[in-house]
Formats: sequence, structure tokens, C-alpha cells
Amino acid sequence: MESKFVCALSTCEKEFDTINDIIKHIKEHIRKGYKVKCPYVQCGRSYTVVSSFSSHLSRCHTPSLSSSLNNSTHSFEVTECEDNVLSVPQQVIEVNAHISEPFTFETALRHQALLYSFLQEKLLIPKSTIQEIISEVQTIYGEETKNIRDAVTLNLQQHNVGETIVKDIFKLFEDKQFSKKMYGDYGPLRSSYLREKYFTSSFVYVKPLSLKLTTSCIEVARSFQYVPILKSISAMFKDCSDRHDFTFPKVNKEYSDFTDGLVIKNHPLFSGNSQTIKVILYQDAFEVTNPIGHAKGKHKMLAVYYSLGNLHHHHRSSIDSIQLVLLCNEKYVNEDTHRSIFEPLVQDLKILETEGLDLGFPVKTKGALAFICGDNLGSHWLGGFSTNFSSSEYICRFCSLKRSSFHSDPFTQSSIVTKQCYNLSAQNGNSSLCAVKFNSVFNELCYFHVCQPGLPPCIAHDLFEGVVQYDLALYIKYFIKEGWFTLSELNQQILKFPFRGSDNTSRPVTVKKSLNKLGGTASRNWCMIRFFALLLLDWVEDCDNIVWQLVLLLHSIVDLVCAPYLPRSALSALKHYTEDYIDQRCVAFPDIRLRPKHHYMQHYPWLILQFGPLVHVWTLRFESKHSYFKRIIRASKNFINVSKTLAESHQKLQSYLIEKGIFGQDLTAVSFDYFTKALHTKEQHTN
Repeated sequence: MESKFVCALSTCEKEFDTINDIIKHIKEHIRKGYKVKCPYVQCGRSYTVVSSFSSHLSRCHTPSLSSSLNNSTHSFEVTECEDNVLSVPQQVIEVNAHISEPFTFETALRHQALLYSFLQEKLLIPKSTIQEIISEVQTIYGEETKNIRDAVTLNLQQHNVGETIVKDIFKLFEDKQFSKKMYGDYGPLRSSYLREKYFTSSFVYVKPLSLKLTTSCIEVARSFQYVPILKSISAMFKDCSDRHDFTFPKVNKEYSDFTDGLVIKNHPLFSGNSQTIKVILYQDAFEVTNPIGHAKGKHKMLAVYYSLGNLHHHHRSSIDSIQLVLLCNEKYVNEDTHRSIFEPLVQDLKILETEGLDLGFPVKTKGALAFICGDNLGSHWLGGFSTNFSSSEYICRFCSLKRSSFHSDPFTQSSIVTKQCYNLSAQNGNSSLCAVKFNSVFNELCYFHVCQPGLPPCIAHDLFEGVVQYDLALYIKYFIKEGWFTLSELNQQILKFPFRGSDNTSRPVTVKKSLNKLGGTASRNWCMIRFFALLLLDWVEDCDNIVWQLVLLLHSIVDLVCAPYLPRSALSALKHYTEDYIDQRCVAFPDIRLRPKHHYMQHYPWLILQFGPLVHVWTLRFESKHSYFKRIIRASKNFINVSKTLAESHQKLQSYLIEKGIFGQDLTAVSFDYFTKALHTKEQHTN
């Protein structure tokens, strides 16, 4: 029996014989304002724009040589869902179907423009090189066309076809040539200027704004780049809101994400409404040139990025999903310009809190700032705290512990810095209550305060570039002094150890002779502490040695802190390990002072209660975004208004990514039974 394709919309219910007919019919529903899911199995994308739907079909569901839906025995229905959303049951249609879409000039133009945008913004190929490539390709294509025309003309003349008919045939052929329309005298892609114009007008391009800095209400001749965050979020939703994976995660009983922390559970906006936008900001300074060269510090940039906490882990960690908010030369950044730099961002966040955004849902979607990631220096400065970690009386942004008290007794109990304590200290200009220097501009938001807490720790900086980096070097020096092994033997063991996969990419570096600290990055130091016991397995002379026990304790702390999922019972174990480690560290090395990062480590159990697993709020994925901006400078070699060059290039790249789809294929979890059934079916076919 031949399959029927039925539109089960209550006001429609039409039947169609072929997939092409039902696809055309679905497009009519899209034009009337319905939101339609792609009918192919395990796709899940949905669309409200006909052109996007057509592009998706031609790009993602290519023709199959083996079968098509027209010949398949399967059928499907288009059903009516809530909020006038059309959906298709996921379990019915085979993916390998042939969809015949007309290849129009507009489609060809868009694909060509996307290609040039990819070459220019993703691969950073110079515009002049792209223009040369286009010219050469056009020359080759013209010569090939001429040869084909001469051969066809000769063949037609041999079959006694009249010259007039031949001219009419080639006139029709020339009229259908897309290349002449694109690159001819009036083509929209014939020059770099027109291609740029097409990119910014036809794609979703959010233009960065050049804003003037002000100091004490006086405008100065310096500027920074701000990408309007409301427009940027709306542009992201052009891709995100049409995807079934863009969900609003539910709160779990245990700790698997930041949404399980008390900051979100007790949030006045997030806790009462699950469908809200959770904005995660990140700020950091980075060098676009050689950090040890002659231009050190000259072009160092302060960057602010954002990500959406609504995304799943694997999409939130994608570099392409991390969006630019602000770029400013760091030498212009100080306490006087603090408000001027962040005021536009704060004003947009206020609108998001009170008015919301129209993102295609039945009602406007409100949102708020969830927290701001960063290293200790950046977080302290952004929050208005003291940034002098070497001599300041107060060393912590989470509690009011004094430096002298910490060195005399590392377990001194200090009160948590509350909003009231912070506001009182900032208002009176009195830093005797806590380490507040000025009131952060982000405290003007309705649903955010830096003492909410709103400035989570970064375990990459605290642990792997702090405690592990210095303490592990101290323990290695002790073991060498005790004669367990030599420095040369340890380095040889590191070099020959069979690391695999990502561990091989982030394998530890050899230890320097000075042994003041480990020389690796955060990821390499993480790898070092994880494999340190295996590296020293044959050299351990006394398992009860206090320093060896410190190594094992530090390893246990790192394992718990870096776990992507934690049960509540693990927090008490982490608290016990941390206190035991600090105590034994003071006993084993009484003459070597603890660092402030040892104190931050004692806050981790409480901070996990607030933010969930700390590995989900660290800064390493955000820091990876810096590499793109460094590549831009190396490719362009343009140091005139660096922030503008970087911001505009990034936004053009994002417009390309939004058109192509930021997130690629989804990750799908299936049960073990699924694989068992699939294997059983395969065995039956084999037999």
C-alpha cells in the first residue's frame, strides 16, 4: 500500500502522495506563522523562516542513491502542538530521502557568499587573495565555457541545426549563468567592498559600537568597542531557539551544573520562572602580540565575553557559542573609567531584567546576569575589591579574613561578606569591614550583586596555577633531597610515560632545576597531579611519609573539585580533605607560608553549594577564545584601532556561524537496550 503523508493540523488534515508535496505544504504553514520541526528522524531542528528551512533541507539531508521517502513504506504526520508549533514524530521516517529543491540564483548567491565569508573570517585569508582566487576561477570557467560552446556549436551544425537556433540556445544558456550575475559588471560579489556589504546586509550581523570613554564626567579621546548584548542574544536565538537542544535545564537534587546551586535556586527571577535567559559573563585581559616582546602591554586588551547558561555543557563549552561583548585597551582601564566602560552593558542587562526580549516565544523572555567568571585579579577589580594580594590587609572576596589572622591560624573563622556589609563599606569608603575599594557598577542590576555571590572562583588559577604549581614543586624538591629519585630521572619518566588521548596533548612539562614552581600551563599541571603517583610508583620508599600523604590528599582534592557531577555527601569529604591538607602542609613545611589560594581552597565546599561543580564555572574555555583575536592580528598586521579591527572581524564571523548553524550536530543519549537490539538486528541480517 502506498504511503500517505498527512498534515494533522486540526484546521488542515490534507493528504499528499509524495514528500515533495508535503514539504511544500509545510512551507505554507511556516509562511502563516507556524513553527515547524524538520521531519527527518533524529534531526529535531525547527524553523519559522521558509528560506532557512529550505537551506537546511538542501544542506543537511542530501539525496540517497539507495532509497527515498517516495519509495519508502514509512509515512508520517505533521501534528499540531502547543503554541501553534508543528512537529513530526521522531520515530517514523528514514533520513535518506531525496528532496528536490530548485537551485535559484538567490540560493547560489547565498552559498557563494557563505564560502567567501568562511575564507575571510574563519580562515582569515586576506581579501586581496580572495579577489585573486575569484578572478582566476572566472578565467578558467570562461575558457572552459568557450570550449564547451565551440564543441556544442560544431555538433549542432553537423546535425543541420540553423545558426539562429544555435544563437538562441546559447542566449538562453548565458541568461541562466549565475556566475555572470554574481561577478559581472553589476554583480553583488564582484569586489571586496560589495562582498562586505552583502555579508552585513544579508546575514545576521550585529555591528559593534565605538563608544567614548569618560573620566569624572569628562569625555576623553579614547574609545572602546561594545557589541549590544540584546541584539547579540536575539541573533543567537535565530539558531538556538529553533533547536530542540536549546532547553531550560531543570534543577537536579544533586550537583551537576550551576543551575543546581543555591545562587540559581534562590534567585528571585530564575527560581520562579524556568524559561529565563541566564547570562554568564567572563572578563580577562590578554596580549594580542608577543607577551615578552618589545610591544608588551602596548596592545593588551580587556575582553568581556558572554555565554548562555541555558545551553547544555557540550554546547556552552564550544568556542563558537561564546560571544563578544566588549573590547578595550587595558591601559585605559582603571577605577575612574570602570563605570564608563560597563555602563552600556549594565543598561542593556536592566532592559533584559525588566522588559525582556521577543525571541519568538508566546511572551517576551526575561533574563538576568547569573554570575561573572574570571581570575582572581579580574574578579576582585570588577567587584570593587582590593587587588593587592601581596600586602593588602584583606585577601578574600568571599569572607572578611585578614592576612595576619590567616598566617597565624589558617583555620580562623571569618564571616561571609554579605550585600549589607559590602554596601556599607562601599558607601562609607571604609575598607575596615572587608576589602571593598569602590561599588561595582554591576550592583545596580535588580537581580545581581557581586556578594550574591556573583564572582565564582576559577579552579584553573587557584589550584593548577596556584596550589598545585607551587606545592607539587615543593614536594618534588623534598623527595629529591631525601634521595627517592633525581631530577633527571623524574624528567626522563615524564618524557617516556605513555600518555594517551587528550592527556598526551596536555602532558606535563619537564621540571626545571630551580624547582620554585612547575612550569606548565593549568591543563599540564592538572595532568601532572593526576599522574604523579604513577610516575613515582617505583620510587616510593615510605607510603606513610607525611609529604607523600600530602601528595595523595592533594590528588583527592583535585579529583573532587574537578568532578562534573557531585553528590551532596562529597562536600563533607572535600571539606575534611582540605582541612587535613592545610593542617599537614603547615606541619611538614612550617617555614614556608601558605598562599591566599590555600585559603580560597577552603571555601570550595561552600562555593559548590552556591555554584554547583566548579569545573563548570572555570575560565579555561573562555580563555580559548583569545586565540582567535591573536590570529586576526597576525593575519591583518593592522595595529591602528586594534579593538575595532578585532570586534568587527569577530562579528562578521558570528554572522557566518549563525547562518551555517553554530552548534552542528546534537549529542543524543540512548539506552543500552538500543545497542542490544541494533546488534541483534545486524546479526539476523548477516545470517
